[in-house]
Amino acid sequence: MKVRQTFLLLAGLLLVLPSHVGAEFRPKVEVLAIQGRAVIYVNRQPAIGLDDFDRANIVAGRIAQLANLGISPEAIGVVRTPRGAAIVAVGLRIIEVTNEQAKLQNTTSMALARRWALNLRRLLSLPGLTAEPARLLIPLSESRTLRVGGAASGPIEVMASGAPVNAVVDQVKRTVTVTGLAVGDGMLTLRCEGAELNVPFATRKYAAVVGSARVAYTGSGPSKDRLEKLIADYALRAVAAEPGARVQLDEPVRLQPGLIPQQVAVRIRAEGEGYIPVRADVPVSLTVENVPPKEASVLFYSNDPERVRRFGGLYAAPLQLDQPARLLYHHQNVMSRPFDLSVSVVNYGSLPARVQVIEGVAPAMVDTVQVGHRAAARFMPNLFSNSGFILDLAPGERYPILLQTIPSGFTGSGLFQLRLLAGESVWVFVRAEATGWSVPERPPAPSRHIYTNPRMNIQERYVVGQRWAFIPIGKYSIERVSRDGVLDGNYGVLYDINVKVENPTSEPVNVEVLFEPSAGVARGVFWIDGVSVETQHLLPPKEYPIAKYPLQPNSSRDIRILTMPLSGSHYPARIIVRALRNTVRRPSGAQEAMAPTP
Repeated sequence: MKVRQTFLLLAGLLLVLPSHVGAEFRPKVEVLAIQGRAVIYVNRQPAIGLDDFDRANIVAGRIAQLANLGISPEAIGVVRTPRGAAIVAVGLRIIEVTNEQAKLQNTTSMALARRWALNLRRLLSLPGLTAEPARLLIPLSESRTLRVGGAASGPIEVMASGAPVNAVVDQVKRTVTVTGLAVGDGMLTLRCEGAELNVPFATRKYAAVVGSARVAYTGSGPSKDRLEKLIADYALRAVAAEPGARVQLDEPVRLQPGLIPQQVAVRIRAEGEGYIPVRADVPVSLTVENVPPKEASVLFYSNDPERVRRFGGLYAAPLQLDQPARLLYHHQNVMSRPFDLSVSVVNYGSLPARVQVIEGVAPAMVDTVQVGHRAAARFMPNLFSNSGFILDLAPGERYPILLQTIPSGFTGSGLFQLRLLAGESVWVFVRAEATGWSVPERPPAPSRHIYTNPRMNIQERYVVGQRWAFIPIGKYSIERVSRDGVLDGNYGVLYDINVKVENPTSEPVNVEVLFEPSAGVARGVFWIDGVSVETQHLLPPKEYPIAKYPLQPNSSRDIRILTMPLSGSHYPARIIVRALRNTVRRPSGAQEAMAPTP
């Protein structure tokens, strides 16, 4: 059973108190009956337990006097007396602990007195009000809560000054919920039972607002490196930063090889002076889109100049809606310092744009033949499988699909197939910059090297025992759109060659397919009946076998060959189809195939 007796402070026990004390918090001292004993509570916590209620009230009065006088709790100490020990402060004996009392509690008088003195020092030191946190940072238009503690237990009052806020007190939970109404600084003043506490606050905007992103791809998707970069870039694009704030990845994007997940959480951080820092995950979903493949309508040929001697634009051309353009670039750095080669897509229009991108990019190399070969070897399987990504561009947005440093003496080479799926006034640029990338503020005049129908369909027939089939690659040039020139060598033009091979003889025969350069050193990349074949560096009249087929007597077969003239190589060249020399002699009067059908 508890019986509460609140000890009333008497103004004249020791000294007359200053006039302002009534406005200050004083610790609450009271005597409670706990299981028949008198327990002195200080600030709602037990401090000293006695058997005599009268004595307890006297001791409680002395403790209250000390609190009213503002004497530091650290002044409370213990001294020895003839009968035991006493708790004293500034010459006032608070209580004496006799040896007999201590013995009843199985301790010594000094030990018991020290324990009670420690309780008094601790409990009298409790502040009237505390707040957690001690300073409040409030996001604009959001709420944050103060937890109010301390020895004062009455109703809480709150006042706010400075920046406007809305403060709501929950007297039961002893909390103050503060909503920031405008950016700025201010002060919350809490009052309770004479205690007063100032809590500074600041209302700020977040450095950024985090959204979500989506990366769309076609076929089996782009390379792992490209996909990781897209995820990172799209995640950063999904973060709306406040003016002056900086947004960056908190950790790099890493995907497992050969696996495209459905969603990736990209950790970002945004910060800036005067803003609340943001660390959050941007959810980026990855979805495959069914975009049926379509042949390129035009070829953008970026090779003029081939040898780059100054910074600036190298190529510019607009994309037309649903008319795929194949971009071939091949540029050698002949300056004495590196430059950054960029291929960028810009939406100058007022509508959102979507561009399918299929790519084949080689690392910069000194060997001009090898770098063009590597680019085509990476591009062709992506082209044939329609594997790429969808670039989403808001009105006015620009995006570099390539940014590559080209050291002095090195060559940058690559192929892109770009298909505008939605939007208008979308341009592609190839530029050389001292560092970084840039694009014109408005569309310039387009480059003159735009060529029509970059595809050659060739139907050829070879009959064992008759003339060999000679199929020219790069000999019959495609025209510019302006019809004022042609593309010598047909670099970047896709050749789709179908050869029907017949063996009318009564003997089995091996038929071989060979690549033969004719204009100088060259390499070749071929897809023959779905199998990739690459040649070495070749000089004419060197022949390089790229396929061999056994033909039974009185049988035939079709052979499909896909290839394109490679940047850095010397074209024209030709493909030869013939029976192996040890089986059938070359007939007289062998002729080259007729011009292909574009």
